[in-house]
Amino acid sequence: MYGSQAVSEQGLTEQILERLPADAVLMADRNFAVFSVAWAAQQHHCGVLFRITEERARRIAGQILPPAGSERRIEWRPSPHERRAHPELPADAVVRGRLLAAHVQGEIGEPLKLYLFTTLEEPREVLVELFRRRWDVELDIRSLKQTLRLA
Repeated sequence: MYGSQAVSEQGLTEQILERLPADAVLMADRNFAVFSVAWAAQQHHCGVLFRITEERARRIAGQILPPAGSERRIEWRPSPHERRAHPELPADAVVRGRLLAAHVQGEIGEPLKLYLFTTLEEPREVLVELFRRRWDVELDIRSLKQTLRLA
């Protein structure tokens, strides 16, 4: 965690990809939805389904977001910051995929915008539902931590 041997959570994720079988899918929340992780997944022949922030969605989509309930094909390229942090990335590094936009209900029923980046070809509705189910698992884990006083 600290010192010269420190590795970020994203860096650890990139290491774990080496252990996954080809054609595995990495489903991750916005903390892991960075170019270096998407690139590493692509290099290991893994698909990705990432929840991304609206700011990142704008950046990788050239500021033009698809309307809710639709999608757009994009080519995700590393930002100048990502290039400085990962000088090993090739000059032509790109991850091709789709930016999905959806309206979903939040924890207490409030409407939320959801942006997903994926390299998968399944229908948008299927991927949005899959990510919603992932969120249900997160809520279950949080409830268990609270019940066991591990929060």
